[in-house]
Amino acid sequence: MAFRHPLDTAEAVKGKMYGGTPYRSTILSCFYEHKMRSKTQVKRSQFDELYVLRLNSAGRACGARFARLEDNVVSAALDIKCRTLLLPPSTVCVIGMELPEGRLYRGRLVMPRIQRGLYNRILRAARIAARQERTRAKAAALNQSAYIKALIAEANSAIAEGRKMRRVRRQPLMLSNRPSRTRRAS
Repeated sequence: MAFRHPLDTAEAVKGKMYGGTPYRSTILSCFYEHKMRSKTQVKRSQFDELYVLRLNSAGRACGARFARLEDNVVSAALDIKCRTLLLPPSTVCVIGMELPEGRLYRGRLVMPRIQRGLYNRILRAARIAARQERTRAKAAALNQSAYIKALIAEANSAIAEGRKMRRVRRQPLMLSNRPSRTRRAS
């Protein structure tokens, strides 16, 4: 008689054992669920990369967000004279995530209407972020220029010290202290 595993019984196969699901199919489903989970857990950025805003001809605010920064979307946005925020700071992104997702349909940008308050909040946050970035850049430039000035001053002092050393070496020697180089006849 061949060896039979206890789970190979008809009851186990029909699903009467182990909570109504056959044991073997449970193992396979766990394996497949694991594979499915690993596919869906693709690392995605927390914020979208492109935000597009504009006022239409009637003066109503329109806006959209796009997950990826693509050339054709940016060129379509610039064609209709939109304000585009490319990879903005996180303070702008938090507000910008309230925008609906935009689409590109046959090369034209589809942007739904948004509330004027949301439009103004996003632009205000973008202006503040740009101002902060400018001040940070100026401060970095000042620090860098101070560092460069210090390096130049150090190099100039080294050069001046080298010149001083050359002056000391170039001073004429007194002839009386100098030993004679001629041979005396003995």
